Amino acid sequence: MITQWRLKDVLHYDPETGRFRWLVTNSVRAIAGSPAGSVANRGHVSVRIDGRAYQAHRLAWLYMTGVWPTHMVGHADSDVKNNRWVNLHVRTKRGRRPRAA
Repeated sequence: MITQWRLKDVLHYDPETGRFRWLVTNSVRAIAGSPAGSVANRGHVSVRIDGRAYQAHRLAWLYMTGVWPTHMVGHADSDVKNNRWVNLHVRTKRGRRPRAA
């Protein structure tokens, strides 16, 4: 499982746009300064770090709060590609929960 420290070591997250950018060059496709992630299953953005794929909205939560979400992270506007911080919230089976930070 990735830590906030490792995440911030390799990626920059812009909470206003919801986009990640590489801070380091890891491969031909992951070049420092370039956008990170691609659209994966169900339309979510996925980012591969250290050989493991992570959903960008969950990485955004970790980046901003320092805590890996234990519940589902939802998108307030239902657009799973919109990973702006104001659009993300933790969900339970019953619905929306208050967000941290």
